[in-house]
Amino acid sequence: MNSQKKIYKVFHIFVSVVLTVTLIISTVLLPPEFAGASTYKKSDSSRVTLLLGGDLMCQYKQQSAAYTGKTYSFHYAFDYVREIISSADFAIANLETNISSSSPLSCEQKEKYGKPYLNAPASYLSALKSAGFDVLVAANNHNADTGVKGLKETVSSIDKQGFKRTGIYKNKNEKRFLILNKNGIKIGIASYATYFNKSIRDFSKANRLAYLNSYSETKVQKDIRNMKKQGAEYIIIYFHSGNEYTNVPGSKQMRIAREIADSGADYILCSHSHTVQPYDIITAKSGKKVPVAYGLGNFISHMATKRSTTYGMMISLTLVKTNGKVRLKEEGYYPLRLLPYNQETGSKYQLLPATDKTIKSIENKTVINKLKVARKEISEIVGNDIEQY
Repeated sequence: MNSQKKIYKVFHIFVSVVLTVTLIISTVLLPPEFAGASTYKKSDSSRVTLLLGGDLMCQYKQQSAAYTGKTYSFHYAFDYVREIISSADFAIANLETNISSSSPLSCEQKEKYGKPYLNAPASYLSALKSAGFDVLVAANNHNADTGVKGLKETVSSIDKQGFKRTGIYKNKNEKRFLILNKNGIKIGIASYATYFNKSIRDFSKANRLAYLNSYSETKVQKDIRNMKKQGAEYIIIYFHSGNEYTNVPGSKQMRIAREIADSGADYILCSHSHTVQPYDIITAKSGKKVPVAYGLGNFISHMATKRSTTYGMMISLTLVKTNGKVRLKEEGYYPLRLLPYNQETGSKYQLLPATDKTIKSIENKTVINKLKVARKEISEIVGNDIEQY
């Protein structure tokens, strides 16, 4: 009897081993079509997040507020938005100031040729880096304010801080656009200005072509073709244009946006008005739907005499790549409010997101009210075709 039990036990073990080996072979060694319906197939997808902001200005009142007696410290200005900016794979905005060590600062010289003059200390770039920015687009009407030498110093300062940049260049041979690469997704970025202030007279034609990036339809068509040749799968275009201090895009601005859409861009952003303007979707000639934000507003500045110039927006995009194709999965925006004096902290020229989360964290009733008003008014201008965070 004991002998029979031993034989049965050995047989049971043998059968268990055979079944286990068979299962391993069927699920691991055999092709998926023979391995059974429970086999998991890894999804071919990746993801990139971007934040797209407006004009990063550093005007004379901001410089005066940031002066410590020995140096200029701007880090506090971004305390409320640092977490949002740093959360993105790429945070991008328009640097609308020069960083020229050999030229007067804006707090030392307010105008040039009758127009506002913009030049900031290098510590401003340090604050932007600390805030979480990765990429600076820089084609705008103030590029010529500090002359050719000052522009070269600006380019050098940006590079020294470790930013990626486009819109201004160190020589005529430098590529006119960027290709950002993250998680297997390649994004093309270009930046154009539609005009420059009177300081442009200090630039020869050769210098303009070498260091600046003025807009033309032919140029954007060429750049987009070249970006695609170099592997860009999603293309974002910034252009600096429009009428200042209005919440309505001008006819020229709208025409240029359509030209850019027809040229093959996937997302279009405009700055210069210093105000928030509507979000729209253009149907390009190809039939592609192309989002355009006509006015991102000031990201930060000292412009506070009008409430409209204290408003801005920061757009958030999530791109995904599935089965080799990149698409826009999610988009929305953070409404922003500049406070020339923040009663909550006692700081001057500080930027706050007008989000429910920030409003709940604030104790000062005046600040709460300002953020609530900004949130409502920005939403009315931008429209309902993009989500407000």
